[in-house]
Amino acid sequence: MSGTTPAAIADDLRLSRMTVSNVIHGRATSRRVANAISAVIHKPVSKIWPGRYEPGKHYGLKRRGQ
Repeated sequence: MSGTTPAAIADDLRLSRMTVSNVIHGRATSRRVANAISAVIHKPVSKIWPGRYEPGKHYGLKRRGQ
């Protein structure tokens, strides 16, 4: 991720590293985490996770199955 790590993103967002990992691997959704990752790798969220985050819809942290 061009010089940064999931741990650095977690620290910047004041979240656990597991939370960021869960979003990366599709076990949870979080627009905030997705946007941070998108900014770091310079790709739109829709290209990283096609179909997961719809425009205009609110996504708080949500684990799969909820």
